Amino acid sequence: HVPVNERCKKSAQDINPSGSLQVDDMAPEVWFYSTPAQMLTLAELEGLQVLRNTGVDFNFCANIINALPEERLPVWEQLADAMCDEPYAAALATHAVMVCRK
Repeated sequence: HVPVNERCKKSAQDINPSGSLQVDDMAPEVWFYSTPAQMLTLAELEGLQVLRNTGVDFNFCANIINALPEERLPVWEQLADAMCDEPYAAALATHAVMVCRK
């Protein structure tokens, strides 16, 4: 029996055109980087139905956002919320959450 994480790593290497796998330098045995399309393929290979795939953090220019005047923050918050609701924006996020059903 191969652990799910190892199956996912192997599948990710198989679907990555270069055959290589970028891993987290702090925990290479646990975390690896993937695109939303790769995440979708991996979920499907595991027999999962994807209910939602969304980005969760969009810090393009954190120093600029942090320097916004208080009255401008609602504009950024609306944009960030809209991006979280848009599956195509998941590739722009540093982290994503994929909700699936077995």
